[in-house]
Amino acid sequence: MNIKLLKQKDFFLLMFGNMTSLIGTSMQNFALALYVLAITHSTIKFASVTAITIIPKLIFGPISGVLADRFNRKGIMIGTDLVSGIVVLIYSVVFYIKGNLNLIDIYMIVIILTTTSVIDNPAVQTVIPSIMKKNELIDANSINTLLMTISDILALTIGAILYDNFGIGIIFILNSISFIISAISEIFINIPKDNVKNEKTDLKIFMSDFKEGMNYIKGENLIFNLLFIMIFINFAFNPIFKIGLPYISTEVLSGNGMQYSMLRITIIISGIIGSIISGRISKKFGINKLLFWSGIAISVAIGLLAVFVSKPYLNIFATSIIPFITVIIICFIIMMIATLCNIVFETVIQKTVPLNMMGRIQSVISMVCTIAVPLGELFFGAVVDVTNPALAIGISSSIILMTIILFGRRFLYKSQDQPKF
Repeated sequence: MNIKLLKQKDFFLLMFGNMTSLIGTSMQNFALALYVLAITHSTIKFASVTAITIIPKLIFGPISGVLADRFNRKGIMIGTDLVSGIVVLIYSVVFYIKGNLNLIDIYMIVIILTTTSVIDNPAVQTVIPSIMKKNELIDANSINTLLMTISDILALTIGAILYDNFGIGIIFILNSISFIISAISEIFINIPKDNVKNEKTDLKIFMSDFKEGMNYIKGENLIFNLLFIMIFINFAFNPIFKIGLPYISTEVLSGNGMQYSMLRITIIISGIIGSIISGRISKKFGINKLLFWSGIAISVAIGLLAVFVSKPYLNIFATSIIPFITVIIICFIIMMIATLCNIVFETVIQKTVPLNMMGRIQSVISMVCTIAVPLGELFFGAVVDVTNPALAIGISSSIILMTIILFGRRFLYKSQDQPKF
């Protein structure tokens, strides 16, 4: 990893803005997870909070990529951050006036912030290949992942202390400030405007551009196959960490906010290690074999996690200390491998897709994969409510394993069209 890339002003400002807003957002997401579980004690209701994000993703997902490819990306980034900051500030005032938030309030803020995020993400994802050289992309993405994971550690540490001592209101205020700081930093980034088109843009042009992006994905075998596999992995993998871990930490292992924070921080540290080693491993091994075998390893590790949260295993011990440690260790391994895969996947997209289509392709990939996540979360939450978290995690492990065996070997392991690092 070439950390000297941060000496480049534009890249530094981009990382600073992303890091600042992520700290605030991660604190808020952490607090909302505990808050919803505290007022509902239901994984299905908790899952519904994230599942509702499918609405803005379906509506604005196709549009956001076209916006990133046609309009000023810096303006999009600044505008969405300012809107997010104002919305969160308004909700902090509402919280202090009412003294609480109900599920409807939470649904509304989640929908609004998801909308701004959906519009913002393709623009942000396109900026890195716009301001960096191709031979710098793997290191730039590794640095980005490293700083984002450090942000998560800071957010979870601060968020746990603030939530346990002051509640969720103060976290709303800090998140609002983080968005505004991010917007200010983005003002000074020099982003090429070669994508900006002066001709009139209407619905017909939007649909034409979106269709062009879809046709590109269908025609690019590697991208299409990776997208297909990622749909199933996102469906099965993400709910374990978004829904399963908060429930396991607070309900199964009877932990508090600080213990859940410790679990999350340990997992994030594994992400840092994954981002540090990603450059060397990606250059040493082919992407096909790397993604195939890491997928197998992740599915096996998740299967072990299911064992470690099962009642027979928990009943062996008088306290939850040993089970808590084993959960931390196995999650550490899972996320280290997953981080490596994610960096490689993102770099493949950036190296394969033409820059003038990057926004559309990124938005389609993001839309399809993230739609799979809330559906998976609803399924996962329903299984936990009806049965237990061990069975839900075991099913997720099986889905990932079958996906890699049935499709990964055919599309990845034997494929010859992998890009060179």
